[in-house]
Amino acid sequence: MKERAAALPISTVAVRSSDQRALPITHGRCMDRRSRIRTVAVTLMASGVMLVGCASQRQDRLASTDTREQVLAVAREREAELSMLRAEMAATRIAAAKKEAELVELRALVAQLRQENTDSHQRLLEIRQAVEVRQTEMNTLKAERDQLLVTKHDQSLTALKEGLMVLTKQLDDVRQDIGQKAARTSGKALRPPVERTTASSPPVVTPSPVQVRPSHVYEGPSSTSAVSLVAIHAAQTPSDVLRIRVQPGESLSGLARRYRTTVTAIAQLNQLHTDVIAVGQGLLISSPSSSPSDRER
Repeated sequence: MKERAAALPISTVAVRSSDQRALPITHGRCMDRRSRIRTVAVTLMASGVMLVGCASQRQDRLASTDTREQVLAVAREREAELSMLRAEMAATRIAAAKKEAELVELRALVAQLRQENTDSHQRLLEIRQAVEVRQTEMNTLKAERDQLLVTKHDQSLTALKEGLMVLTKQLDDVRQDIGQKAARTSGKALRPPVERTTASSPPVVTPSPVQVRPSHVYEGPSSTSAVSLVAIHAAQTPSDVLRIRVQPGESLSGLARRYRTTVTAIAQLNQLHTDVIAVGQGLLISSPSSSPSDRER
């Protein structure tokens, strides 16, 4: 605006000088009128230019004020956004710090778990080794036990065989003694009887010798009882000992009454520990007054 105001007088002077040069002064009144008109015109033109410049200056001022307000509003918006971004960044930094602390704790926990896992694995290996050692010891003990059982079984069998051989030898000796005694008794019993005068008299029945078989002699509970049974039987004479089979419904008391003896005698002769007898069981009964029919039974 200042440049425009400074340029106006120069243009007016130039116009005046050019008019003065172009139009020679012929008459004084005409010159005054023309100069007055020109002066008014120039004045009007200058005033118009000044008015136009002031209006444009006002418009420029208004435009600059609006622009300032817009710039200030944008700056305020940018400041608010910047504050929000700063707050978000601060919150993000706080969250990152928390996550970092949690990460440190998780790393420590993972290290602790790894250490515990290593310790547990080591303990498991030790337990497995101990179990293997115990299993080996158990297998060794089982093998030793089996070997001892086999050895003990063999020794028991050997002892039983030796005892059986001794008992068999004793039984053979007893059989020979009984056979000799039975032969002597049968020889005496087979002598010819005295002739009788009456033909209708009943024939005299000689008692048959008692033969003792190993199966009947060895019916006792043990070998000692069998030997003692044979010895008792050998002590009796063939005429005093009967060998019978227990029939259904018979008992020791009934047999004792039938053969005129006692239950104790029958039990001692047969080495019975109880009064219970079984059907078909062989018994030896001492009865001096027994009949031939009972002996044949």
